Amino acid sequence: MGKITKIMLGLNIVAGIIGIVFGMGVKGDLKKANTAKEEAEASAAQIENGTSSLKSDKTKLQEELGLVKGEIESLSNRLVAASSNLGDAQKQETEAVAALKVAQTEAAKLQSKLAEVTGLAQEHTKLKTTLADYQALGTVEEVRDWKKKATRPKPTKPGENGPNKPKPPKPQPTAGAEIGKIVSFDKKFGFYVINRGTDHGVKNGDEFKVVRAGNLVGKIKIADAQPSVSIAEPIKELTRQQLQPGDILRK
Repeated sequence: MGKITKIMLGLNIVAGIIGIVFGMGVKGDLKKANTAKEEAEASAAQIENGTSSLKSDKTKLQEELGLVKGEIESLSNRLVAASSNLGDAQKQETEAVAALKVAQTEAAKLQSKLAEVTGLAQEHTKLKTTLADYQALGTVEEVRDWKKKATRPKPTKPGENGPNKPKPPKPQPTAGAEIGKIVSFDKKFGFYVINRGTDHGVKNGDEFKVVRAGNLVGKIKIADAQPSVSIAEPIKELTRQQLQPGDILRK
């Protein structure tokens, strides 16, 4: 073979090898391209699915946001109503406190009036008792006559104390015992009326201690003893203060 022929043959062989190599590279690239295309299409499908899911999630979130806004608005309205109710409650509480104070004041006034009425009732009872005692004593003139008679010796009728007419024994006050009480005082004539008389063993000339709250405040002397009540006069040197109805008499 000639030298040129050998060269041409060598070039053809090289070209064939290059073609084979190039063809193999193109086929590999096409295969890679197809694979990339498939992966891209799969990714696109996933992205599309993800986009749909995101749209669905967005819709749900918007709905939930709307519900939350509704709850916030409802709570705001309830807060406003509660604030209004609180104001009304505070106003009612203030009015109730004021009404309570008025009621307490009225109750105190009524209590005072009740005490006053009770005192008047007790005073009325005392006055009725005093009136009964005075009525038992008689008129003022009769009282004066009793006082005069008390200073005179009483005559004894013949045979009054004879053996055929013994006097029935009368109770005698014992030393230290409570005899009775002063029921009234006559300012005009200066004598006291006590609720004990001859039926209780009290007689003219008897002297009794006057005690108030356990303390000795004076002494009286019986001027005229009647069956149920007696007239007494204070022993001035032993009486340093005004005696009062209710003072206790002791032997």
